[in-house]
Amino acid sequence: KECDWSSDVCSSDLGPMTIERVESGFVIAPEMRFTALDDHAARLAGLYGGWMIDNTFLIGGAGYWMTNKADGDDIGYGGVVLQYTHGADRRAGIGGRGLLGFGRATLSDDVMTLNPLALQPARRGSFAPLPYPGPYRVRYSVDFLVFEPQVNGFVNLGRNVRLTGGVGYRLIGDAHRVEDRLRGAVGSIGVEI
Repeated sequence: KECDWSSDVCSSDLGPMTIERVESGFVIAPEMRFTALDDHAARLAGLYGGWMIDNTFLIGGAGYWMTNKADGDDIGYGGVVLQYTHGADRRAGIGGRGLLGFGRATLSDDVMTLNPLALQPARRGSFAPLPYPGPYRVRYSVDFLVFEPQVNGFVNLGRNVRLTGGVGYRLIGDAHRVEDRLRGAVGSIGVEI
């Protein structure tokens, strides 16, 4: 077979053949996420990164932390990331990403409590608890599992830089009956380098 290495085209008895260089390498991407946490608007800053194979498939990790803590509520999570990119060699394209991992959230609730130490006689031989005035605001932390699928779009700004944006949904598991307060839609914008 004959090859013209300046144009990466080879000829053989079977016809012309194109040789393309496979581009693989490390990718890092700072990202901003917009979502809701316990019915409050939340912004999360973070980044994802990993090894990009053939400029198409990413295997790596990610981590996100809340930047606007409303009423003491907070969330942070991270885990393994898998991403597929279609049209990476074009000006713009689409793809999908999924995160599977763990997180921790701090939530607030108003509760009424009873004072078990302040008892008064109700009748002879029995006692009734006296309620504290309330409600009281309490905070507690909960660990959880997270799965976050996302659909992405991107625009290539240069050979090694692309602007990304996406929409997805944060699914929560094993959060001790507060899953509905932690799950929700997610929008993101980032830069892959």
